[in-house]
Amino acid sequence: MSTNPKQQANSNHVRVLESELYEPVSNLSLFRAQMVCMAREVTFGRKRVDLVGLNSRGDLIAIEFKVRDWRRVLWQASINQLFADFSYVAVWHTALRFIDRLQLKQKGIGLISISDCGARTIRRASRSPIRSPVHHEAVLQQLRPVPDQGAAT
Repeated sequence: MSTNPKQQANSNHVRVLESELYEPVSNLSLFRAQMVCMAREVTFGRKRVDLVGLNSRGDLIAIEFKVRDWRRVLWQASINQLFADFSYVAVWHTALRFIDRLQLKQKGIGLISISDCGARTIRRASRSPIRSPVHHEAVLQQLRPVPDQGAAT
């Protein structure tokens, strides 16, 4: 990461960009090991979803990264349940205190914490009760195959 989170860990305002959160989350075992297709900035209606992956079981997993505007992330992750089987919110670890965990639990949205040591799942998402097959298919069309990790380069 271009910022030095260790030096800033004691401050109330950590300067982390959303773009710096992709790599730790894409390397998270929950996400990476099972993904066959993936894409960043996936279009869904008039919004963009930060990261979407299709796992080997055919489940779409959506992840919204947030470094500010904490109230909006719950709305975004809830909307993602219209197409995703599982919806997550990923935040820098010092921002966990801003996240309403009770609302996440009630809506079945998962939570990922990111630090300079990587990412970890705080709460696993529940399967979306409102997923639409039409929306699911529309988002699925935007994904690209994940390169085989065992293939020679």
